[in-house]
Amino acid sequence: MNRQNFLKRSGVIVDTCLHHGTWFDDDEARRAGEYVAAGGQETEDDAKPAARATPLNGAQLLFDTLSKYVR
Repeated sequence: MNRQNFLKRSGVIVDTCLHHGTWFDDDEARRAGEYVAAGGQETEDDAKPAARATPLNGAQLLFDTLSKYVR
């Protein structure tokens, strides 16, 4: 497992595994969702608009999935 900052600048350190995906400890999933909801993804997209040809929208997928279960 490797530890990395979720979406590079969120301040949420998550564990990632090449074979098993991203793992969240304690309240990291909530904090990651709050970061995305607060516009963190848009801020990063604005900072580097041409950095990648196909935008990755994993953060939105994560937030949508989590919001189904957390109210």
